[in-house]
Amino acid sequence: MIESVDLKTLTDEQKAFLNGLAYLNLDFEDIDIINNNGNITIEYLLTKYGESFAKEDKEIIESIQNNNNLKKLEIVGYENNNSDSGFAAIAFKDTEGNTGISFRGSENKSHGQHWLVDMWDNFKTAVFGNSQQSREAAMFFERYQNTEGDNYLFGHSKGGELATKVYVRNEENVQGVTVINAQPINIFQLTPKEIDALYLKKFDSIIVNGDFVSGLGYNLYPSRYVENNGKDDSYTGPHSYWAMKVDKDGYAVPLDMKNLVDYPLQGVTKVFGTYLLGTMQFRYASINLPAKLIYTIGYYTNKGIDIAVNELMDVTKKALIAFGNYSEPAIRAFGNFYAEVISTLKIVKRQILIISGKSVATPYINVNTNSLRNYADRLEKVKSRLAELDSDMTSLIFTESLPAVISAIRANNFPSQRKIQKCINYLDGTAEAFERAERNILNRV
Repeated sequence: MIESVDLKTLTDEQKAFLNGLAYLNLDFEDIDIINNNGNITIEYLLTKYGESFAKEDKEIIESIQNNNNLKKLEIVGYENNNSDSGFAAIAFKDTEGNTGISFRGSENKSHGQHWLVDMWDNFKTAVFGNSQQSREAAMFFERYQNTEGDNYLFGHSKGGELATKVYVRNEENVQGVTVINAQPINIFQLTPKEIDALYLKKFDSIIVNGDFVSGLGYNLYPSRYVENNGKDDSYTGPHSYWAMKVDKDGYAVPLDMKNLVDYPLQGVTKVFGTYLLGTMQFRYASINLPAKLIYTIGYYTNKGIDIAVNELMDVTKKALIAFGNYSEPAIRAFGNFYAEVISTLKIVKRQILIISGKSVATPYINVNTNSLRNYADRLEKVKSRLAELDSDMTSLIFTESLPAVISAIRANNFPSQRKIQKCINYLDGTAEAFERAERNILNRV
């Protein structure tokens, strides 16, 4: 009998292992088994791919193999686009029906081109807040999330940034997140609600003493700073997912602040990285703000949700007041800017939709009147063809035997031309009614 394993009750050591699980490169045979709902467990992966883990990870693997039920986790999804976008992730399920997803971080320099692809994606997501891997991570979660149970996310380095982004956008569907030495998410591209999600207890960011990647950008959310186990004293050693020191129970040892100066070179890199990338993030956010506002206003205006637009304007006004001493005329000017954008978008949309023949003055009705008239024309052609068939049927009465005529009459299940004409009149009349109503509404707007 398989003992239960629950993603809700993991130690930090177990979470570290799951952070590293996404780095495995499975072969095509195992991927096919997973895609066909075959039974592949972590125990199987450890047996087959154990040597693929970093040598420093052997203690974690040994612990799992000998006395840990984590090996009973079942793999339910896997994706590896390392040769293209660099994205890779793995999904697994525990015996309680909960789902876990681990996102892969960047490759190291020894992987050549893959490393360059990852670095370019890292730069884009750091400065602009979005990238190809970000989009793929969102789709992976959408595909494998458990809609009936709990979802838990894991990620190291770049994978931690991906897990964080998926989490803030799906906070209500995620019950726990653990990221280790994560690249900071671009805080300037988040909504207030998404920022609040980073301060909930279910979001757990672990930073190992000496890691510098966690400083490549503004890290403005709470994190647990823990001791380094000292297994790798190289420049990048503290960044590894297995670098944290754990106690006998498998939990990370909190950082003693006197050890904070043990990694001066990494510390300088972290300070410089925070300043450089943080400045770029802030500058881009400032430049991009008007465009984002116009896009957001346009989105809600297109949906016809005037109330949402007004709420957005009120929130922005409050934000301006909170972040600076803006005068009342400046606030009014900003409100006028909103009103002008909304008015312009409505006029442009109105003209476009009148030309296209679509009735959309209300967001809850969208009727393409041109399609109605096209259906009427097609029925007109059907009616003409039926008239020809009726003529042919009439001629049979004078040329064929009585049994043949009776059989033909029984087989004639076509609707009458009169019924078809009623449908044509209905479609034409409906199109005209919608267009007339649209004109009346638009004249009043």
